[in-house]
Formats: sequence, structure tokens, C-alpha cells
Amino acid sequence: MAATALQIGASLHILNNGSQNFSTYAAQAKGTYVSPAKLHAVSGTPRAFAVADVNHDGAQDVVAAVDGWLWVGRGLPDGNIETVEVTAVEKGQLSAVAVGDFNGDTHPDIAFAYKALNRVSLALGDGTGKFLVFPAQFYVNKEPVQIEAVDANGDGIDDLFVRCLTGRSVSALLSKKLP
Repeated sequence: MAATALQIGASLHILNNGSQNFSTYAAQAKGTYVSPAKLHAVSGTPRAFAVADVNHDGAQDVVAAVDGWLWVGRGLPDGNIETVEVTAVEKGQLSAVAVGDFNGDTHPDIAFAYKALNRVSLALGDGTGKFLVFPAQFYVNKEPVQIEAVDANGDGIDDLFVRCLTGRSVSALLSKKLP
């Protein structure tokens, strides 16, 4: 079983790939964590994750890409995860996820990649932690495996850079304000 870990505040979070859960370990002292972990159920196999404050409450939230779902664990100021919001997306092997403002409305949005379908889709945030899947899809080179969000052209809106396995390439998607 592969696992990917990240630390938010005083807590350590681990996506347990293949286990359909997400573990939160509270900090006990510097470098040590309380066991057992609090488990958060994830419907399906988490494939990628990102961290960002998606609901403007000042706490870091965890976004996981699960086949057919975007899973958002709402963070608390102490680094623990309280509630979970899920957004249904088209079925397919999700391989990467990133959070940024991709439409210029100042609310965090989620970009997610489909490895076998060679495309990136967006879920637009409303600032409360809820997301609506944007109907447009953006095609990239084969097998996207990583997404980075950065404002590359200085217009105040995050752009997407997608690393693809086939051809060892990077696709750049420059964002613009949506109507």
C-alpha cells in the first residue's frame, strides 16, 4: 500500500492509497504524533491531493482526487479535519489535482487531470468550500500526472502547468477571467 503524507499546522495527514481512507495524526510534541489516527473515509482510491484554504476560513483544507469524486476535507485551525464535502465529476482515473483561482473571482477553484483521457477539468469554487464542475475541458499531452497552479503571466489569475509522462512534456494553460 502506498501512502502520501503532508503536514498542516500541528497535524500530519496521510492519504492511504488503496485503503479508501485518510488518516489524521495530532501532534503530541515536536516530531511525534498521537496514535491511533483519526480515520476519514474516502469513497474510492485517492490518487492525488493538494492543500489550500478553499472556504476562506483561514484553515488549510485537503483536496483529494478520487475516481469520480473530488473529496474536500475541511481543516480546523489546529490542523485537524472536521467535515467532508464531495463533488461528483466524470468517471475516469484522476491523476493530479491543484488549487488556485482560475477564473479571477478570488475564490479557490480545483483543477484535476484525467490520466487516460489526456485532459484537465475545473471545478469552480464559490468561496464557501462548495464546487461546481465547469463544462469546458482542456486537452493536454498524454498521461497528465502533475498540475501546478501559478500566475505565470502576471494578470492576477492562476495559470496551469501540467506535467505529462508521455513525451516528458509540460502543457501550459493560461487562464483568463470567465464571463
